Amino acid sequence: MAIILLMLGCSGSTTEELAMGRSESISYDSMAPAQLMPGQDLELLTEKGIPTGSSRAIDQPPIVIARLIVQNILMTLLVESVTNTIDNISSMATDMGGFVVSSHIGGDEGSEYGSVSFRVPAQKTNEARSNLRNMAVRVAEESSQTQDVTEEYVDLQGRLENLNHTEEQYILLLEKAESVEDMLKVQNELSIVQGQIEQAMGRVQYLERTSAMSLISVIIHDTTSEKPIVAPGWSFQETSKDAFRSVAHFSQWLAGAIIWIVVYSPVWASLLALTYLVARRLIWRTHNSA
Repeated sequence: MAIILLMLGCSGSTTEELAMGRSESISYDSMAPAQLMPGQDLELLTEKGIPTGSSRAIDQPPIVIARLIVQNILMTLLVESVTNTIDNISSMATDMGGFVVSSHIGGDEGSEYGSVSFRVPAQKTNEARSNLRNMAVRVAEESSQTQDVTEEYVDLQGRLENLNHTEEQYILLLEKAESVEDMLKVQNELSIVQGQIEQAMGRVQYLERTSAMSLISVIIHDTTSEKPIVAPGWSFQETSKDAFRSVAHFSQWLAGAIIWIVVYSPVWASLLALTYLVARRLIWRTHNSA
């Protein structure tokens, strides 16, 4: 009986250990992956495009890359004061953490026009557009253009990784070079690779900056013109005198032309008569020879 009780006890402990081990295994395998925060525009990319549902994707966790969007906006505003509007836009851009790229004011007093371009953080683009609408008496035109550069950015990151690996290999070869000729060849190739790395890094930084800051260009016009209907200094009497002066000048020119024609009439009349006689003589000779 003692032997039987001992065997039953060992069997129960083994069963409990197996059950505990299985429960730990299930709990470990069923760990849920981290979830993205709502509202984030992100995409999951895996190495060499392997779907997240494949066995290799489970071994290698997906890489989270933020989507890069370059946004350009153009607006045409009709305002009461061009100068004040440009000052308000400059202050707004600074308050939003942006900066003015360029600005211009032109035109005469009462008919001014201007333009301003500025950058603001991408997440504040809609707020900036709303503020610009509030500054205007009327929005004459508004357009938006976006460009997704995520694919180019990812390709550049992969290219940089390959270039950095190549640079490391050339550095190792440079350390092992035994002759000056080999050293110069490796140094030349290393310089080329380093130049390509700088170009790729410059492009990466440009995409990061332009996608992080939206470019907004604004053309500004006055709603009404303060120019008088009749220009200052205009006089009906003076305008009439100018018209009569013009008629008198034309009459003088026409009379002078007639006088010149009459005075030179013997000359041009003789030339016409001589031309007529020569032409008639040639025609007569041609007729008789035929």
